Amino acid sequence: MSTLRAIKSLLVVGSLFMTAIFSIACSARGDPATASNQTKAIPMGTTFFMTRSASSVYSVAWSPDGKHLALGYADGGVQVWDATTGAIDFTARDHNAEVWALAWSPDGKRLASASWDRTVRVWDISTGKSLLTYRGHTNLVLAVAWSPDGTRIASTDDQLRVWQAG
Repeated sequence: MSTLRAIKSLLVVGSLFMTAIFSIACSARGDPATASNQTKAIPMGTTFFMTRSASSVYSVAWSPDGKHLALGYADGGVQVWDATTGAIDFTARDHNAEVWALAWSPDGKRLASASWDRTVRVWDISTGKSLLTYRGHTNLVLAVAWSPDGTRIASTDDQLRVWQAG
């Protein structure tokens, strides 16, 4: 069984059998006072029990408003959690390999996921549906980021690629 444990303003992800933490992200505002105010509904030390215990978590990202957590899994899955209740908003398994990086759009309505399957997918948070898939990479995609205005996405394998977000 895997657990999510909130510690200060960070989220640590682990497993009872083996710990695999590859990426951790804080809220966009970053300072501990702001982050703790955004996540005050989660008391320090709260543990959520995950229903997906067969796959390690490779990436974690807070939504800009601090109300949701996105998790990327070794099996290609993406999950979005409600950070106030611990309920799973949606689960998708559209990637064919590890989800190495996640990034929320500045408005918090979309999520980009970067995978070792050489794709970046953009998700609609309200429906859990994949909005688009970028297939221009020739190697494992290791990082993804939104432009501040939410119109472009930067992603990288062995080359940096910038593309329209849709």
